[in-house]
Amino acid sequence: MNRCTKCILPENYPDITFNEKGVCNVCHNYKLPVLKGEESLLNILKDKRKTDGSFDCIVPFSGGRESTYILYKVKKDYDMHPLAVQYDNEFVSQQAWKNIENAVKKLDVKFISLKSQKNLRKKLVADSIRIVIDKGLKEISAKLCTHCWIGQESSVYKIAKQYNIPLILWGDSSDEQTPLGQIPTNIKPFFSVERFKKLKVIFSSELFSYLRIKYNSFQMKKEFKGPRSISPNVSSGLLHIFDYIEHNETEIVETIKKNLDWDKPADVKLPWRFDCVLGQLVMYFQRKTYGFCKNDVGLSNMIRKGIISRNEALKFVTTDNEEEELKKALLILKQIGLTEKEVYKIELLLKADNKIC
Repeated sequence: MNRCTKCILPENYPDITFNEKGVCNVCHNYKLPVLKGEESLLNILKDKRKTDGSFDCIVPFSGGRESTYILYKVKKDYDMHPLAVQYDNEFVSQQAWKNIENAVKKLDVKFISLKSQKNLRKKLVADSIRIVIDKGLKEISAKLCTHCWIGQESSVYKIAKQYNIPLILWGDSSDEQTPLGQIPTNIKPFFSVERFKKLKVIFSSELFSYLRIKYNSFQMKKEFKGPRSISPNVSSGLLHIFDYIEHNETEIVETIKKNLDWDKPADVKLPWRFDCVLGQLVMYFQRKTYGFCKNDVGLSNMIRKGIISRNEALKFVTTDNEEEELKKALLILKQIGLTEKEVYKIELLLKADNKIC
């Protein structure tokens, strides 16, 4: 598989082209993000800062490197009084829990975790996979993260309303946006006249999975009370910190390792996206399906910024032990609650190793 000679984006990256030197159009068109500046951020925080010690902001906190860094900056550098809020999506890794414990203790911040009392997220993932299991890795990969937004946003807004906190500080970054969400899949609406001309659909296990998804999705929205609608005034207090300050991977990781004893799991190469076990599965499926994943995009932007060399980046996207990677993926699928037969179907797809774009 050919890759850009400057970054590491592969030839099957959507709409990619290469010039005579092998440099991709993404590199050619890349421009450093125009930041709003830390001074602008400080002015906003100054107006929101409370002097009585009560909470003046919420930091959505997963135990990953970005949210941990934001929590550190907000408390130590910006002198705010943050409340750390986590949505436990039932797939939080052990290392993420350890990072959360260390950060909360060292920064002396209050931490609140919200989780479905009926394990609805895990049930939704299992049934979402069952509906598309015969349609290939591309469709399965596209379904793994659906429904997570219900709890992810709702948890934060629910606590914001409960504690009357008007400011939410998110740690997402444009550096890692990928076109994967725009790539069309072959998934068609479950209910259609065409499909129901075939009576077998009515009696299929697929229909039962679909109905369970609808029911559990409704139950989850009911449990978490819906996202922003519960606190209509909070939307004016949403800040994305990396719109104001530089998203520098080296600085982020070094800062939280040094000050908060933050770490990544020993069996993970990059300190990214390990906080959610399901997220690791998504990255693996994307690489098997498209030949690249979100990590390739982030590493390519680091190369363009001069933070890392191309050779160093390539080391992070090569697989040392394909058999071990497969074994980990199958274990996660079993933890989701799929049957042995369903796991075996996906195993065959993974072993076929088809790259589709």
